[in-house]
Amino acid sequence: LAIAILSSAIFNGLLSAVLLFGALGLYMRVQWVRILSITFLWGMILLAFGCMSPLRVSDDIAGGITPPSIQELAIQYFILSSFSIWCMHVLGKYKGKFRVAWY
Repeated sequence: LAIAILSSAIFNGLLSAVLLFGALGLYMRVQWVRILSITFLWGMILLAFGCMSPLRVSDDIAGGITPPSIQELAIQYFILSSFSIWCMHVLGKYKGKFRVAWY
């Protein structure tokens, strides 16, 4: 059921609208979108760390997939976390330029 919901056209349309709304909010420098973006970036760091867990490796083995090596997992984590930290740095640097209202 969850796969049917996630692959439906309605869900994809709503997700696209939310992402477009968020991108427009970042472009217009709205404060609540900045906070939402920072929350999303922290989630990216935590999810990237979760990809290195032993549970993921055991799921790969159970699914018949060769699990990636520790070096590959570390590279994936480094890329995702460094990108997130850089984006949070940029959002923090321009914190004063964000406003409360849309216009």
